[in-house]
Amino acid sequence: MSSQASIRSYAHLHHRHAHEHFQLLYCIHGQLQLETGDRQHLLTPGQGVLIPAGKDHDFAGQDTPRCLVLDIPPDQPLARLTRQVLLDHKALLDLQALDTALQTRAEDPLLQRIAQEQGIHWLAAAHEQTSKRYLPLAQLDAWITRHLTEPIRTRHLADLCHLSEAHFRERFEAATGLSPSRYIQWRRLDEANRCVRAGVPVAIAASRCGYQSPSALTAALKKTRGQTPRQLRQH
Repeated sequence: MSSQASIRSYAHLHHRHAHEHFQLLYCIHGQLQLETGDRQHLLTPGQGVLIPAGKDHDFAGQDTPRCLVLDIPPDQPLARLTRQVLLDHKALLDLQALDTALQTRAEDPLLQRIAQEQGIHWLAAAHEQTSKRYLPLAQLDAWITRHLTEPIRTRHLADLCHLSEAHFRERFEAATGLSPSRYIQWRRLDEANRCVRAGVPVAIAASRCGYQSPSALTAALKKTRGQTPRQLRQH
C-alpha cells in the first residue's frame, strides 16, 4: 500500500478492529477516546498517537472529534518509536493549517507528501525527547493553557510524558522549581489576572480559568496579588 493522509471525523463508537498498516492520528478538534490493547488514550487537540500494524483498537468520540489520520505501510521503521505525541503551539497551528488544506485538496500529491512527512517528523521528535528523558515544558504549558477550564491532574500530565507520576513530579519540580499542582495554580491565576486587567467580567474570568466561583477567584487574587479585581482594573 502507499501512504495516505486524510481528515476524519469520529461521531460514533467504532468497534474493535485492526489494520495491516500503521495508523498515526493527530487530534484537531474535540476529544477522541482510544483503546489499543490494554492501554487507553484520551486525545485532545494537539495530541497524537501511533497505532501499530496489526494492533486491535477501538474508539469513541466526544464533540465529533476531527483528526488528521496517516495510514502508513507496515514496512516503515516506526515500530520502535514512542506511541504518543504532544505538539507545541506552533506545531498545533501547522496541524490546523493541514486540516484546512486537506479538506479542499485531499488528492494533491504534494500536500499528501507534506502531511506524511510532517506527521512522522512530529512522531520522531517526540521519540527523541522521550529517549533523552526530556521534559517538554513548552508543550506542557501550551496543553495546560488550553485546558484551564477543566480539572487538571498531575497523573494526566505524567501520562503525556510517558512517566510515572512520581518521576514526573520529581523532574517537573527540578525543571521549574514548582510542583505540578502549584504550577497549574500559578497558570490559572496568571491567566485570570490578565483577563481581569483586560476588563473581562470576574464571573467569566473565573469560569475561563477553572475557578469554582467568582468569589474563589477574588480571594485568590487578593491573597496572592494583594488586590481585588476592581483594584487590578484601576492599575
